Amino acid sequence: MGYEYYYYSSFLRLILLCFLLLSQLYIFEADGYDLLDPKGHIKIKWDILAWEDDMYTAQISIYNKQIYRQIERPGWALSWTWQKDEVIWKMSGAEAKEQGDCTRIKRKVPPHSCMKQPVIIDLLPGVPYNTQTSNCCKAGVLTTMNQDPSKHGASFLMEVGNAMLLSEVNGTTPGAPPPAPSPDDGPKEKSPPGKEHGKNKGKHHNVDEMKNEFPGHDTHKKRVLKESDAASKNKTAEKEKDQVDKIIPQNFSIGIPGYTCGAPMRVAPTKFPEDKGRRHTQALYTWELTCTYSQTKASQSPTCCVSMSTFYNETIVPCPTCSCACPGDPTKHCIDPTKDLQTDLIQLPRSEDEVIPPKVLCTQHMCPIRIHWHVKTSYKKYWRVKVTVHNFNYVKNYSQWSLVVQHPNLHSLVEVFSFNYKPLDVYPKINDTGMFWGIPFYNDLLMQAANVTGNVQTEILLKKDPGFTFGGGFAFPRKISFNGDACVMPPPDLYPRLPNSSFSLSSNSRPIFFSMCLILLSLLIL
Repeated sequence: MGYEYYYYSSFLRLILLCFLLLSQLYIFEADGYDLLDPKGHIKIKWDILAWEDDMYTAQISIYNKQIYRQIERPGWALSWTWQKDEVIWKMSGAEAKEQGDCTRIKRKVPPHSCMKQPVIIDLLPGVPYNTQTSNCCKAGVLTTMNQDPSKHGASFLMEVGNAMLLSEVNGTTPGAPPPAPSPDDGPKEKSPPGKEHGKNKGKHHNVDEMKNEFPGHDTHKKRVLKESDAASKNKTAEKEKDQVDKIIPQNFSIGIPGYTCGAPMRVAPTKFPEDKGRRHTQALYTWELTCTYSQTKASQSPTCCVSMSTFYNETIVPCPTCSCACPGDPTKHCIDPTKDLQTDLIQLPRSEDEVIPPKVLCTQHMCPIRIHWHVKTSYKKYWRVKVTVHNFNYVKNYSQWSLVVQHPNLHSLVEVFSFNYKPLDVYPKINDTGMFWGIPFYNDLLMQAANVTGNVQTEILLKKDPGFTFGGGFAFPRKISFNGDACVMPPPDLYPRLPNSSFSLSSNSRPIFFSMCLILLSLLIL
């Protein structure tokens, strides 16, 4: 009995030891769930408010439904393809970038745009009031719903001409007489008494006698007529829907790298409150479509990386080499401060709407953005972290930036200094993901690298949970994203270790460790 007890206890201890060691090795290599919001998207609504002949008034609304990815300058540029020969006569709250060729329109005042594929952009703040609409004029910038819910949407009005006639949509022709009634409709003349018709000459049938003779005939006829009417109504409804869908343009694009827009779908008409909600008006027709984001479509390489350091270790873990690009890559132009800055080789954008390729500082990681996570202090019940965001891009300012961090101790966050913070609650029972962003008019603008203030920083105070330890890399984040794009993390093997941490195992020696565990387990079993 003692031998069997010793055998099984040794077996369990060995399994537990292997499990603990492997958990320390791979705790940061599990992918976990993605930081990106799977439901986040940009929603576009197309409401037709009024319609007369071949001209209608439409309101187009754009909403940023993403919780931590904003639309920054130069902003959205909505485009589509008309299905017919439509033109935009007037616009308010936005404008078309090109008027196009309007020679085919014989009017004294030409339309606002005659382009087959118009590109619509938002107006700048401060434009005259007669060109504005409600919720417009933000230069195309849409904040996230967390940062400023009042600025996460935009809308504009336009008058569209040369569209389908309203009568075409309804399937009628104006001025045409009503269709003639069918022979079965309307009153019928009664035959004179005793007059005989057709082959039933000389025979008179009572209606009641016929019903008795063919009891199911009347019911069958009513059922056939009812089914026929229902099928006819369905065909009419489908035909009308097909006609209505010829109004909405196709091939929508939001004009921002990484976004793909779907096809518009007709939905229930939008209702608009009036008189403080006591009355509601309704659009004639409404379509909706969504534009989703993909980081791989937006950029072929990452745009940010993470470095680490601690108070208990002198080692500073840098961003991985070639995180965003390699220094020797001929397709990437980097700036050497000792040479390029003195010869004025940096071509700055002439306006905020101009987009030019990134020109970053020559580093071993070549990323425009670097986030540094420093474990600063340890108290009896609390610990403090300093987070710094560095901008290495010489030609771009990041306005209304956002930072998302995934760390298991964020649910015990006590205070954040000089940043705004909100837990995202991607999974409420876990609560390990939070969003940081700057304070308006203080540090919500991350200046370009050439500026002395090309960084923003904050400190975070967290409470130590039961069983808290600095060992095993627990003090470092699992994932970090900047402006919605995932940043490159250092390999877990290089994380700063505690001074008394003598055990270290590289990724190359892990197969050997697995083999040793399997051999020991097999020996115990045999």
